Amino acid sequence: MKKLLLILILSIGTTIQAQYRVALHHVGTTTIFSGNQPFIDAYEASSNGDTIYLSGAQFSVPSLIDKKLVIIGAGIHPDSTTATTKTIVNGNLYLGPNADKSHIEGLYVNGIIQFAYNEQIDSVVIRRNYTSGISIDGTNSANYSDGVIIKENFVSDVISVQHCKNVKIYNNVARYFASLHSNAWVANNHTFYIGYGNTIVNATETLFENNTFEMGWGFSNVVNCSFIKNAFSNDPTADATNSYLGNFVNQGYTSLFVNFQIASNYAIADYHLQNPTSFIGTTGDVIGLYGGYAPAKAGAVPFNPHIVNKTIAPQTDVNGNLNINITVGAQNN
Repeated sequence: MKKLLLILILSIGTTIQAQYRVALHHVGTTTIFSGNQPFIDAYEASSNGDTIYLSGAQFSVPSLIDKKLVIIGAGIHPDSTTATTKTIVNGNLYLGPNADKSHIEGLYVNGIIQFAYNEQIDSVVIRRNYTSGISIDGTNSANYSDGVIIKENFVSDVISVQHCKNVKIYNNVARYFASLHSNAWVANNHTFYIGYGNTIVNATETLFENNTFEMGWGFSNVVNCSFIKNAFSNDPTADATNSYLGNFVNQGYTSLFVNFQIASNYAIADYHLQNPTSFIGTTGDVIGLYGGYAPAKAGAVPFNPHIVNKTIAPQTDVNGNLNINITVGAQNN
């Protein structure tokens, strides 16, 4: 009920007052921020463990997210943000060393999501966002970030997780992957090719399963990795530096997907398979975005209650009442 009330407040406030609003939830208390930089103001007022809800609007970002926070937007997908519009944050989203166990979801990031260089930031969840890149980079092996989950994001360039151990990357769309090692797990993703570049760069001891790969130039410095039940646009399995088991090679992607698009930078398309029973993966269901251990959610809808449609009268009636009709759908994940 509290989440639903927050969503309604944000929706009505944005529409009526033409202000972009952010709600900060702290230990049972909610504070609404508006004005010129509500996201920044809400962040500065927040404490570890708080939740920040952003409405469908455009926001400037804090220079650094250096607290344990849940940050939730209205969503990114055109099919699921008709009533709310997308939550757009303009600028890079940097996470600092105190952002362990943070959760970022439902944001359209005009920039990259990046961990602070050479810092250990553990157990962060990055889910259902659009961004031009996700980067966890550093040089100090003593500061490997651990247990990061990158799931159901649309990434127009690279997901790079150099010096991150036990990372789970699944059900994303990205142009390519880089710097995977230390028990990384990459499952049920799709990589797209836009005329240049390799599909995987610098990977060792990584498990790739149930992915659909547009191969582009192929692999660069990929050794001692396992590829199981992936679909490839060519046939890389003659490469003796990696192991291959039960993969689907030489697949034409225009016929593989229901609505395949050649991406100009990335594509939010229908990546359901035309013939799903022909592409069964390691989990006993289909490979690709909509299969695996936790299949991608239609419309990339965030986990909080979601506004399906809304009608708000432009002015009050003769009795001073404002007619508002809002339909909200509960979410189970």
